[in-house]
Parts: sequence; C-alpha cells; structure tokens
Amino acid sequence: MRRPEVRDAISKLRVRQIQAGGYYDRGYHDSPKAGRVYFMSGWEKRRWADLDADPEVVRYERSPCAIPYEWDGSTHRYVPDVLIHYNDGSTMLEEIKPEKLLTRFHKGQAQLLAKVQAGQAHATAQGWGWRVFSYN
Repeated sequence: MRRPEVRDAISKLRVRQIQAGGYYDRGYHDSPKAGRVYFMSGWEKRRWADLDADPEVVRYERSPCAIPYEWDGSTHRYVPDVLIHYNDGSTMLEEIKPEKLLTRFHKGQAQLLAKVQAGQAHATAQGWGWRVFSYN
C-alpha cells in the first residue's frame, strides 16, 4: 500500500492531467459533423471539438478502419483514431497521441512506432494524408 503523501501526490497529478485535457477523460461528444462520437482521452475530446469548429472540415469518422501490422512475430490490428474529410476533397487519417508518448522512451514505444508506420502505409495506399496529431 502506498503512503498517504504518495497517494496525495498522485491524485493531484491526475487532477492536473484531466484539467489540461489529459488522458483520463472518457465519454461521448455530440458532433454536428460526426454524430455522437466516443472519446477515450481528453486529447480526443479536445480534437473532436476542434474538428467541429474548423470550417474546412466537412465530416470526420471515429475509428474508421482496422489496419494489420506485424509486431513481435505475429499479426495485430491497429485502429487509427479519426478519418477527416475536408472541403477541398482531401482526406486525412489521423492518430491522436500526447507528444510525450512520441518523444520520450517508454515500454510500448517500439510497438507504437510499428502502428504509426502501418497507418502511414495504409493512408498512402488509399490516397489519403497521414499524421500523428498532438497537442503540446
């Protein structure tokens, strides 16, 4: 069991993360451009609101496709966060991740990079743009 001061510090950290649009927020967002969409993080929640406010975005789709990728000797499935359709006819496949997951070493970083590469290859094959979107 953790000491009370450690539990208190973790609680304060979680509150700061949630207030900053952090990872621990989940729920539904009612969108005029996508209908009722589920968000699995504060970053996704914020992104849905930004896409709704962007006049260049016609519509967007949450979890639009499943992409196979190889990792650790077996095939897995990767589902990108959103497919965005713009006024000019272009389409962007996007993964939403906090910048720290992309720039700092962590246990799952190599697998994340395999997913990103698979997402980019799939988007290119479909004639779509690709990006990993992050809020600083």
